[in-house]
Amino acid sequence: TVCPVNSYCMDGQENNCPDNSNSPTYSTSVHNCTCAPGFYRVGDAECLACPAGEFCMNNDRATCPQNTMSPSMSGSVTHCFCNAGYTGPDGGPCTACHTNEYKSTSGNHSCSACGVNSQSPAASTHCLCNLGYTGSGYGYDLYCDACSLGTYKDTIGSDPCTPCFEGSTSIHGASVSFSECVCEKGHETILFCNGTCSPIGCRACQAGWFKDTVGLSGCEKCADNKTSTNGS
Repeated sequence: TVCPVNSYCMDGQENNCPDNSNSPTYSTSVHNCTCAPGFYRVGDAECLACPAGEFCMNNDRATCPQNTMSPSMSGSVTHCFCNAGYTGPDGGPCTACHTNEYKSTSGNHSCSACGVNSQSPAASTHCLCNLGYTGSGYGYDLYCDACSLGTYKDTIGSDPCTPCFEGSTSIHGASVSFSECVCEKGHETILFCNGTCSPIGCRACQAGWFKDTVGLSGCEKCADNKTSTNGS
């Protein structure tokens, strides 16, 4: 009698192969039972599920190539997919997305360019709004808008723009620093000096004084026989 597939026969007795393994006809030993793809052998008679991050075939297990990952019970190196932030064929090699590109999911698809007013380092899974820009969304849905007049943003990302200090505004949109906030009309600069001087705020011109420009200049005294209210 021919020993059937998925069995082994010895000493006149037919035996089933262990779970998750198979054998050809005429098998005479449990060693002829090979673990199914996605399983690896432990000892003589047990086939265990391949863990995530590995692939298992012909009774053996192996780690996925660098920058790839696999689900559990993977039976081929082609089940090792490029990580998010990396691109390449299934099974590798996988290379990092370039600067100002991103890839948010695993697999063999290409990296995408960051949108307008956003950036990313190499191997990124998403892009971030530039300095002076804020936004919402993720991936293809990321929109970065310039900070409006009177605000600035000195960080990369989706943080909100920060208002300029009281009595000041920014000269243009997309300002990237506190230093781009200058005093509005009717306000003069408050300086902090410690060796060098830097602006720390604005205060309203006092009565009898005025300032009719936006910038860092100080208030000017009204002409003789003229006066003004605070903040003129």
